[in-house]
Amino acid sequence: MSRVNLSLVLFAVFAFGLPIWAMQSNGESRGKQSSLMWGQAESLDDATIDNLAAYIQTL
Repeated sequence: MSRVNLSLVLFAVFAFGLPIWAMQSNGESRGKQSSLMWGQAESLDDATIDNLAAYIQTL
């Protein structure tokens, strides 16, 4: 994952909560920024989302 993608992931996690990534990877919409989130979330598989959640809980 590039630094840009990681930055967007971390921003979304802190701004919107981790569940939004699971929603976006399933194609669900949550507002005006959904198209941006879809582009980032589609490259994340369930294991990556779970790993990010575990990492963020250690912060």
